Amino acid sequence: SKLILIGRSQFPARDDRSQWLATHNAEDRISRKIQKLQAMEAMGAEVMVLSADVADGQQMEEAIAQAEARFGNINGVIHSVMFTGDKALCSIKEITKTDIWQHFQGKVQGTIVLSKVLHNKNLDFCILMSSIASVLGGLGDVAYSAANLFMDVFVHQQNRSNSVPWLSVNWETWEFEKQDQNYEIAAGLAEFAITPEEGIQAFERVLSTQELNQILVSSGDLQTRIDRWVKLKSVKQQNNSQNQVSSTPVTFRKQLETAPVGERQGLLVTHVRAQVARVLGISPERITLEQKLIDLGLDSLMSIELRNALQLSLGLSVPSTLLFDYPTPEALTSYLVREVAHLEDSKSLSNGSIKQGIVEDDSYHSTLVSIQPNGSKPPLFFVPGVLGNVFDIYPLAQHLDSEQPLYGLRSLGLDEGEKPLTRMEDIAAHHIQALQAVQPEGPYFLGGHSAGGKVVFEMAQQLKNQGQEVALLAIMDGLGTNLQKYQDFAEWDNSKLIDDLSSFYQGSLGEAVKVDPETLQSIGEDRKLDYLLERLTIGGLNLSQGELKRIFQIYKANVQADVDYIPQESYPTSITFFRAMETEVFEATLGETTILEDPTWGWGEISAQPVTIHKIPGNHFTMMREPNVGVLAQTLRTCLESYPRAVHHPL
Repeated sequence: SKLILIGRSQFPARDDRSQWLATHNAEDRISRKIQKLQAMEAMGAEVMVLSADVADGQQMEEAIAQAEARFGNINGVIHSVMFTGDKALCSIKEITKTDIWQHFQGKVQGTIVLSKVLHNKNLDFCILMSSIASVLGGLGDVAYSAANLFMDVFVHQQNRSNSVPWLSVNWETWEFEKQDQNYEIAAGLAEFAITPEEGIQAFERVLSTQELNQILVSSGDLQTRIDRWVKLKSVKQQNNSQNQVSSTPVTFRKQLETAPVGERQGLLVTHVRAQVARVLGISPERITLEQKLIDLGLDSLMSIELRNALQLSLGLSVPSTLLFDYPTPEALTSYLVREVAHLEDSKSLSNGSIKQGIVEDDSYHSTLVSIQPNGSKPPLFFVPGVLGNVFDIYPLAQHLDSEQPLYGLRSLGLDEGEKPLTRMEDIAAHHIQALQAVQPEGPYFLGGHSAGGKVVFEMAQQLKNQGQEVALLAIMDGLGTNLQKYQDFAEWDNSKLIDDLSSFYQGSLGEAVKVDPETLQSIGEDRKLDYLLERLTIGGLNLSQGELKRIFQIYKANVQADVDYIPQESYPTSITFFRAMETEVFEATLGETTILEDPTWGWGEISAQPVTIHKIPGNHFTMMREPNVGVLAQTLRTCLESYPRAVHHPL
C-alpha cells in the first residue's frame, strides 16, 4: 500500500530519523511517530511524509503535486485535524476570535482548501474526521463543535453536486494510554471514550460503507445522550406544566400580526433571509434582496425544505412553484406580506375561523411553471420525472441560450387542494391546455426526463391529432417500455410503494435514506410514511408530513399512469433520445442484455422513424446536474437550432 502523510509541523527526513531516535527519548512524541512509521514500512507499506498547512492552498497544491509525482493518482483522502492548545476547551464567555480561528483554520478553512485542490481528482472517497460534539455540543466545546458541524454540512452539500463521495465521521472521544498533556478528556466524556483498538474496528467499518453522507460513532445510546445533554429532558419533564413556550411558527406569526403594517415588510425580509441562510448553510448577510434565490444554490430538495419552513412559520399554504413565481427575496416578501394580510381579512370575515390553503373547487389548476420565460425563440416545454418537481430542470435552463424560453410542466397534487391524475392521456391533455395558454399554435418543442418521457410522447401524439406541428420530441433517459418490477403494480401494498419511492431519493441523498422492507412490513399503516420521513431527515431532507403525503400520492398516480399507458399508434416522426452513459440505475431492473440489444429502450418500437440517440455523461440522475448538464444542454441546443425559427411573442 502507498500512504502519503501531510502535517503542518516539520518532520525529520528519512536520512535523519535514525539520528533522531538515537538522541531523543523513546517516549518523545516524534520518536513514537518515527517508530510507528518504521513499523508500517517493515510490513511493506510505502510511506511519504510531507509538510504543508492544510489551510494554505499553495502549500497543499505543491504537496499533492509531489505525491502524484511519486505515486501517481491519489485514490482517497482522509482529513483529520485537531487543535490541542490551551483554549481547546473554552466556554462562549471566555472564547476570543483568535481561539475560534485556531479551531476553524484546520477544520473549516482546511476543508475548503481540500475541496479546491482535489477538484477534478478521480477519488474513491474523501473522509472528514468530524466529532460527535457537532451533534451533542456543550461541555465547553463551542468552537470545536461549530467547526465539526461545518464539516458535516459541507459533506452533505458536496454530495449533492460532486461525483466524488464525501463522508463525515462523527467520532466518539478517544482515550489513549499516553494522553497528550495539552488535551484531556472533558468531564462527562470519559465514560464514553473508546480505545484505539475499538476505533480501528469502527474505522474499518467506515471504509466499507458506500453512499452515505455522515456516520456517527457513539459508544453509548445516542438518543439517551441527546436527551441528557441537548434536550435536557429531565428538566423539561419537571417543568412540563409550567411556562410552556409557544412554538416558533405561532410566535413569529403573532409577531407579524401585532406589528404595524409598515414594519411587516422589514420583519419578513429578515425572516426570509434567515430561513434561506439556514437551508443553504450561509450567512444571511450574503443574501441580497435582488438576487435570485435559486442562483444561490437552492436545489429541488432545498426548495422543498424552504417552502415547508415558510409554511410552518407563517401558518400559510404557499404554492410549490413559489421560488419561480417570486424568485428574489424582495418579490417573495412582498407576496408573503399580501398573503398575511389576506389571511387576516379571512380571519376577520369568518370570526376567527380560517380556511387555509387553496380553495377546493373544480377550477382549472395550471401546471405551467415559468423557468425562463424571456427570449425570442419558440419555447421549450419540459416535463420532469415521476415526482413531478420542475426544480430539477433549472440547471438545464442555465445552460441554454439566453433567448431560449423554457417552461416546466409540474405534476398536479404538489399544491394543496389538487388531486393527481392517474391516466397518461389526462395528464398530457392537462399539460397541453397549460402550454397553449402561452403558445396557442405550433411548432412545439417538447422535452421530458425519466417518466416525463412518456408524458411528452403522449402530448406529442395529441398535438399531432389536433393538426399541430411538433418540431422536437426530446426524451432524456426515459423508457418506452415498462419496467419489469411494475408488472404486478396493481397488487402492491403501501410497504412496497414506500420502499420503491425511497429508491428515487437515493439518487439524490444516497443510501442513508434507504428503508428496510422488513421494518416497513412490521409497523402499522399509519406509521409507514413517518418511517420514510425519518429516513429522509437522516439524509438531509426536511419535509412536513403533509408534504410527504402529497409527494407519495403524486408518485403513486404517476407510476400508475406510466404502467397503464399503452400507446395507440406509432409516433409518425423522429424521436430524439438522450441516454445517460452510465446505465447502472436501470440495469438491475431492465437487465444489461436488454439495454445492449435495444439502445432505444423501447422507443424504436413505437416510432415510425429511426430514433436519434445522443449519449450524455453521467447516470440517470447526474446527467441533469453539473457538470454533465452542460453537455446535455449543448447537445439539446444543437437540436433546437436545427429547426428554422420564427420569432416567439409570449402572451
